[in-house]
Amino acid sequence: MNLKYQTKQNCFETCLSILLDIPVEEIPEIPDKNWHVAINEWLRPLGKWFLCFALPDDSNILKKYMGYHLIMGDSTRGGRHAVLGYNGEIYHDPFPLGDGILTGNIEYGVLVDTGEIKYGNNG
Repeated sequence: MNLKYQTKQNCFETCLSILLDIPVEEIPEIPDKNWHVAINEWLRPLGKWFLCFALPDDSNILKKYMGYHLIMGDSTRGGRHAVLGYNGEIYHDPFPLGDGILTGNIEYGVLVDTGEIKYGNNG
């Protein structure tokens, strides 16, 4: 996992590039509207799927086994923000100030292997 600072305006795309271990330039710009559909259409040929979900605050037992994931929530600067998480805790914030996210209204995102890897025009 390469945590070197990568410059892109979108923290979600930056965190996703770190999880996938690919240059951030290879991540397409994800639209605000229907973003979950767009990201999963892009991930499908890679044999991945992005699963986004919320967890109750007291679900520490689940968080303990999540491994690397995204944490998405309200930014201290306004709007939404994404950071890289490990077992439910912030592991890396791609924003230079590293001020994280506010508590409440938090979602988690994990990459799931679909078992289907498609190359070229094979399907």
